[in-house]
Amino acid sequence: MRGRFNDLYHLLASKHGNCFRKCFKLEDGRFLGFILGEKFFFRTSSTASITIVLEERDYGRVVVEVISHAGGKGILDISYAAHMDYVHEVLNDIRELGFIYELMEEIDYFSPDKTPYDPDEALRSS
Repeated sequence: MRGRFNDLYHLLASKHGNCFRKCFKLEDGRFLGFILGEKFFFRTSSTASITIVLEERDYGRVVVEVISHAGGKGILDISYAAHMDYVHEVLNDIRELGFIYELMEEIDYFSPDKTPYDPDEALRSS
């Protein structure tokens, strides 16, 4: 159901893509989309950024990764939960559109050693 990807991409791009968005059509016909945005949070007196990656998979499934970053405050770069709130705002938008999703992983204060998968796996298998 190609419409599912299109609807989801357009919704998220219109609500959260105030910095950048781009959709690619892969060689096998599936779509891959990137959406970048930012939002000001008073609690940190700065903007937090959001990166949304949408990957169309088989059987009409769309895998969405939502990463919030930047926007911490002070010498320790504390976000006071602004990042989690930003991610949950995106998830609420997905839910309100009527998409059913399964939360696969939620990582607070991410660091590379917390990655739940090998981000470079595709490079190793080529």
